[in-house]
Amino acid sequence: MKNIVILMALLFNSACTTSLYVARTNLPHPTKEKKCEVYTYWYTTSHPFFDKVGETYPVLMGEHQNLTFVKKENGIVYKGMAGADKLVGGKTPTQGEFLCGEFVGVKDIATYESEQLKVSMKCKKKSSPLTHPDRKNYLPYSKTPHILTVKKEKKEFFWFGGLPEAPKPPTCQ
Repeated sequence: MKNIVILMALLFNSACTTSLYVARTNLPHPTKEKKCEVYTYWYTTSHPFFDKVGETYPVLMGEHQNLTFVKKENGIVYKGMAGADKLVGGKTPTQGEFLCGEFVGVKDIATYESEQLKVSMKCKKKSSPLTHPDRKNYLPYSKTPHILTVKKEKKEFFWFGGLPEAPKPPTCQ
């Protein structure tokens, strides 16, 4: 009987429900006459004793470089690198890290409840004579943030942890 109680306690402790949230939109391709899907996604896990959300958020756009936004004290941001990135308008900070993009107004995705997510991008990759002309660039710069529609796409129960399948890679049409 004691073993059954221990087994039940272990099962209860390992059980969790994980939800997949996806924020999507379509944007015009900067150089071709097509539209490209853009999305970011994240998981939330509900456990009997705690809830958890990841610390990194991939932003993907068909035919463009994937970016990883990271949760920091000041919000969810994409930090540029002085040697590889430049702020649109030609400015590059002279010291350390600088913000290239952010989830506008979002400090913690765990408490985010809106149906729209605003994502800004203020940088582009620096070009050089050694850069291949087909090199993938970032999410396009826009004076106003890109608006993505948020939807809970999956919710699954797992006895021993797990994650629902991530969305398929974005495409351009």
